[in-house]
Amino acid sequence: MNWANKISIIRMLIVPCFIAVMHYFRLSESAQGEILRFVAIGLFSAAMLTDALDGFIARHFNQKSRLGTILDPLADKLLLTSAVIVLTFPSMTKTSMGFSLPYWYAVAVITRDVIILMGSFLVWMILGNVQIRPSIFGKITTFLQMAAVLWVLFILPKPMFIVYLSIILTVISGADYMVKGARQLVSAEEEAGKKKRN
Repeated sequence: MNWANKISIIRMLIVPCFIAVMHYFRLSESAQGEILRFVAIGLFSAAMLTDALDGFIARHFNQKSRLGTILDPLADKLLLTSAVIVLTFPSMTKTSMGFSLPYWYAVAVITRDVIILMGSFLVWMILGNVQIRPSIFGKITTFLQMAAVLWVLFILPKPMFIVYLSIILTVISGADYMVKGARQLVSAEEEAGKKKRN
């Protein structure tokens, strides 16, 4: 296992630590809670850095692998989905930070990921292979979703601005992945048709 994949696994291991810190943040008193909030910010920021780091290592040190194409997006999904769910529950955040992410935001984020996962599985079942290539929309969406989480954790003003911005890109990137999946199926069907004619 190369270093890029190891760093992706480290990002996965940060997820339960982040959830645990946020749980104790909810139970803590104000002074201790502030410390735990900054610990949560530190953990999430570290996870974001590992996301950039494993991609850099994979590209510049020729450590791209089939396992990496699975681990990297999986680690991102685990991190973001966990953070969004935690920050959606008012009992977890609203009493302490004055704001929680809307329920529809969590539903949209999770639904997009489920659709992408099911679409990829469908393409794999039909073609026996699926090409997973991160798009520019997907990268921007991931960045904005991470920014939304940090925005809430830092208790920055007007959080709905970043929420609306990230949800727009979430929908666009979801549609983009669906179109690319459909193109793979159409392309494979056309290729099969050509072989039959020849």
